Order: sequence, then C-alpha cells, then structure tokens
Amino acid sequence: LDGSIVPFHHSEDYIKQQCAARGEPVNFGRFGRKVSSELRVATWQNIRECILDIFNTQLMRGHAGVITLSNVKRLFRFNYNLELSETALGHARLHDVLQDERLGQLCAVRCLDGRQVLVHCEDGTRPDATRSVDATRRDAHIR
Repeated sequence: LDGSIVPFHHSEDYIKQQCAARGEPVNFGRFGRKVSSELRVATWQNIRECILDIFNTQLMRGHAGVITLSNVKRLFRFNYNLELSETALGHARLHDVLQDERLGQLCAVRCLDGRQVLVHCEDGTRPDATRSVDATRRDAHIR
C-alpha cells in the first residue's frame, strides 16, 4: 500500500476487489491513509440525490453540467458529510459506480480535454461513448 511492487493478492487493487465483493468500504485511502469512519457511507439513493443537487447548484451558478471525477468524492465529503465508498456499493472503481444502472440515465462518465468527467444527462439519455468531445460539450452546455 506504500507504492512498492507486491504480489497481486497483497495489492490495493486486490483489497478493493475483495471489499467490493463483500460490499464493505476499504479502511485505507490513497497513499495508505485511513479513511474517515466518522462519515456515513452513501447509499444509491444518497448518490442520486447528491449528484442531482451538485448539477442543479452548478446550473444556478451558470456553470455547465460537468463534474471532474477527481472532485466527486471531495464534494460528497464536504457538502453532504457522506463517504462515497465504491467498494461498499459493490464496485472496485468510482468510474464503475457512476456508470451503474442504478443511477439510471442521470449521468455518464466521459473523457473531456484529457480528464474524466461526469456529464449530466438532461434529457434522460446517456451520451453515446463514441460521440465527439464537441458533441459532449454541446450536450452538457459547456461554455
């Protein structure tokens, strides 16, 4: 967990896969720091509500319906006092949580300007993965 090369069954990826299979949060964060146990773990309903609130807040401020994936967990912690634990939801990666069918047609993960972003699907349909960045920007109303 300190960045050194280890057999897979001792790796962070393996631990995350095992926790995901059991639906348990992992007890370490990036670079081995302990994840806060003071926060409640987000449920699927919490995730839907919070993502909608984030997008609505952005729209009220005149911003596009796009969230950088690297900010999603931070927004949940600081704005909603919730820990977004992908393994507690049965996934090893945040990307997979946000693409899960339980979120319906709320959002989609896309690559935009070399960054992974969460795009709001205003019309209830996920953008096609093969669409161009320009089409995704237009659909997300990026200015």
